[in-house]
Amino acid sequence: MTYPKITKGLGKLTPELWIRLMDMLRNYEQAGARALRKPETENQYREYFLAELTGCALITATNNRWEYSFEEVNVSGTTFTAVTGGQSGTVAASTAAYNACEAGNTSTEVGTGVYMAGDYPSGFNMMPIGMTADNFDPAVTTYASLDVDVVVMMYNTRAASGVLTRVFFAANSHDGACT
Repeated sequence: MTYPKITKGLGKLTPELWIRLMDMLRNYEQAGARALRKPETENQYREYFLAELTGCALITATNNRWEYSFEEVNVSGTTFTAVTGGQSGTVAASTAAYNACEAGNTSTEVGTGVYMAGDYPSGFNMMPIGMTADNFDPAVTTYASLDVDVVVMMYNTRAASGVLTRVFFAANSHDGACT
């Protein structure tokens, strides 16, 4: 659908605010029949859905923090299948998802309460969600596919700037070869 554009504002209704309003309307209308859940605040809605993680990339200039590619899935019994036309995101794009459990990770401390210095086993690493020690190499920063099909509850939320951000919560595993 094409939405009207304005070139001059009227008081606080500026062209920039109008663009944001039309973007929100477009996002709302594209959500279709998916359920919207009303959070504690009255002026914001948060959409959630099942998503399968499909790839990951190390976030530049961070330690033990990854961004993830994903696709929306439905569940039928014990089988998860991709939703045609569902939500999806890719690494190195504004559509990537982030694991909130990794938010405070450093090179030595990670969100699951593991201290990776001192007596941490040599040859062990924190794994990105969906990767196993068999195929994980700390020198590799991007994985186009994951070793394990991981399905998470994905949340759409808005950053303070209004940008749509996808987040999920999953504890990272630690694995490797004891040396």
